[in-house]
Order: sequence, then C-alpha cells, then structure tokens
Amino acid sequence: MSLPNLIPAAKKRVLFVCVGNSCRSQMAEAFARLYGNDVIIAASAGISPAYSVAPDTMRAMREKNLDLRDHFPKSLRHSPSNPAHFPTSSRSGGQNPPPRQEATLFFPSPYSSV
Repeated sequence: MSLPNLIPAAKKRVLFVCVGNSCRSQMAEAFARLYGNDVIIAASAGISPAYSVAPDTMRAMREKNLDLRDHFPKSLRHSPSNPAHFPTSSRSGGQNPPPRQEATLFFPSPYSSV
C-alpha cells in the first residue's frame, strides 16, 4: 500500500517580462498568482520600467476583482537572484525573436509607440 505524496513538488519560478512592466506583464503576474499560486512563483519585470502601473491596467484588473494598488514596475536588472525556470516575454510583434529558452506571448501593445 502506498501513501500519497504529502510533500508538494517545488514550485517553478515564472518571470513575465515586457518593456515597461506597467501593463501586460503586470496583468500576467496577477493572473498567474491567482490561478497558479499552488504550482508557480510569479514575478514580473521590465526592460525599461515605467513610473507606475498604467491606469487602464488597474481599471481592467479591478473588473476582474484583482487589486493591483500594491504593484509597481520593476526593472529586469533588479529581478530576483534566483533565475526563473520559465522567463516569459510579452511582445507586440515586429521585434527581434526571443532567445531559444524563453516563452513568448504576443499581445498588442497598449501604447502605439511600444
């Protein structure tokens, strides 16, 4: 007779990266924490972080009953020292292809200049 595994497997680290860390990556981090908190550790960062999370992002997430008031854009340079198992970038298309071991999600940019 075998007992079920009572010790959970280690959570995988997922890092959502976009340019400003003010829209798409913030939303992805929040949804990942909501729906995957039992299996992943979600974080987000930006290549060139904005000053704050975009108001439209805050509004859209409130519609989903997610409060991002405590969220703020973070720099990729200051991401945790533990590397992510799954670095994930959100791109709006037309940019250089991602490195091989990176998952890429294509979403339209909320800003026309990004």
